[in-house]
Amino acid sequence: MEIPGRGSAHAQRRAPTVTVDIRARSVWDARYQDGDLDLFGLAEEIAVHHSASDALPADASPAAEHEAMRDLEDTGQERFGTGISYNVVVFPSGRAYRGVSWNRRGTHTGGHNSTVRSICFAGNFEHDLPTPAALATAAALVAEGRGTLWRRTAPVKGHRDWKATACPGKNLYPLLPAIAAGRIPQEDEMSEQAEKDIAEVRKDVNVLLELLGGRVDDVGTKAGLTHGTAHERALIVLRRIEGRQIAQEAIPVDVEVTGVDVAEALLELLPKATAEAVVDTMHARLAK
Repeated sequence: MEIPGRGSAHAQRRAPTVTVDIRARSVWDARYQDGDLDLFGLAEEIAVHHSASDALPADASPAAEHEAMRDLEDTGQERFGTGISYNVVVFPSGRAYRGVSWNRRGTHTGGHNSTVRSICFAGNFEHDLPTPAALATAAALVAEGRGTLWRRTAPVKGHRDWKATACPGKNLYPLLPAIAAGRIPQEDEMSEQAEKDIAEVRKDVNVLLELLGGRVDDVGTKAGLTHGTAHERALIVLRRIEGRQIAQEAIPVDVEVTGVDVAEALLELLPKATAEAVVDTMHARLAK
């Protein structure tokens, strides 16, 4: 059950409860309002998001998670003026925290905030992999909320199903059917997605190596990159591999970039299995 806390008058008066351990707003010291409108009845759908922020380790302290919650609250307040955007935030530790009360409207899924409730995984799952503990918490919450928080047949969707966005990330989105079924995704499901990611990365790495090798006339055209220097084109491909923008200073224009340089950068940015596959591909190409 929820850990007792001050909460809002709205939350104390009408909010439904579940037995999944969700820490109250007072635990992490929420400072802004609890949504903007009262909501009534069961939600029609469940939206899964990611915070797109740096993930805390699974053994992070509750104090570190409380700080991360306040950071998310600051973001929601700055963007929408109604405090934290999400109903529940789940951390890699498996601990979950109340954001917007179930019976209050948040700002998580534009155009659907009155009929959708949200679960946010803390981290960036374009790059990170969700932990079994976090997946277990989300699956249990979805299962227990059926018929009490949302309709028994409510679908579990990713934010990208409503909007052109990567959210909740390529490493989390394929696991939503398992979460919807109220079960923990099996390792082979996660491995299958990782293999798909690796295959896509291998394609881009081959193009990247061609560009770094200076053979840009035909390769640049094949990659759909017909502008800029070889270095600029390489940066574009590297950004695509990473799945997010990188600082221009990450690879100075006046320094020769080698496959080893790129491999080291990728090791910092990609899940371990994907990064190792990238390095293997680079070694094979550079040996030719």
